[in-house]
Formats: sequence, C-alpha cells, structure tokens
Amino acid sequence: MMGHIIIVERTIATLNSVKYEKQKGPWFSIFWISIMVILIIIGQTTPTIIVERKFNFYVLITHIALGISIVELIVFSILHLNNQKRFEQFNDIKANYTHKYKLSERYQLQENIYSGKQLTPTFIFHLINILCSNIVVILNSYTNLDQYLLNSLISFIFLIHTICKLGIEITVITFVLIEDLIEKKI
Repeated sequence: MMGHIIIVERTIATLNSVKYEKQKGPWFSIFWISIMVILIIIGQTTPTIIVERKFNFYVLITHIALGISIVELIVFSILHLNNQKRFEQFNDIKANYTHKYKLSERYQLQENIYSGKQLTPTFIFHLINILCSNIVVILNSYTNLDQYLLNSLISFIFLIHTICKLGIEITVITFVLIEDLIEKKI
C-alpha cells in the first residue's frame, strides 16, 4: 500500500510543483492513513466467500491492486517525462527570457526528477510483488493443477516475492541514505 501512497504523493508534487514546497500541514498523511485503516477494516470484516461461495473478495482486491499498480506506473512514467521536459526548458536560455521561473519551482522539478529516478526500482519491485500475488491467486482459484505442482509453483513465486520485498527495502534504504548524505554535504 505504501508504494501507492508514494506514487500519489509524487504525482501531487509534480502537478503542484510551483506551490508544493510551501504547502504545509498533516492533511495528506491523515487522509492516506485514514484510507489505509478503512481498507484494512473492510478487508478484515468482509466475509471471504460471498454470493454462492463462488465470489472471493480477496481475489477481486488482488486483481484490482494489479490494475491500479499498472495505471500508477504509466502515470508515474508520464509525469517523469513531463518533469524532464519542463526541467530542460528551465535550462534553455532563450526560454528563460520569455518566462520568469522561480528558483523554488526549478528546485521542486529537480527534486521530482531525482526522486523519480531513485524510486523507479521500488515501484517496479512493487509491481512484481502484486503480479506474483495475482499469479498465486489465479493458480489457486482458477486452475486444477496437481497439488505437488501447485505447491512447488507457489513456493517459487513466494521466493520471487520475498526477493522483491528485499529489493524494495534495499532501494528505499539506499534512497534515504543517499538523500541524507546529500543533505549533509550541502
């Protein structure tokens, strides 16, 4: 879920690059923590099997999460390309004469590009995790494989899932450490 929140936060930072740095307050955090709590409550209180024992709520949520993750990556890619294009316009001397840019806007764009490059591996690992969950759900719910083969496939998929979780942790820690080192040098 945190991957989704980071993508939403970076999207807001990109769309509001002019005034994003000046916006303060806990509203973004409160809003997304509330959404996470509501989703957890719904997930824990909704019966697993609904409508004639053929509809599984968790299967639906897993498929929706994959769709959302794919859309988020597409949006994130478009925003990243847009940020790079706008930043190149900042560096164009002729364009700077026709439009007065604020230094904070340029800094925010540079920060969006930097964090986008740093977080891309995290988002890809996140997508692979959701894809692995979908494969497990599909194998478990929709196929009639031999139990030994099914268990072997699920074990292999969980191994990939675990490696991706480690990759997420490493990329996030690396991102935070690099950010911290850069701030100390400045």
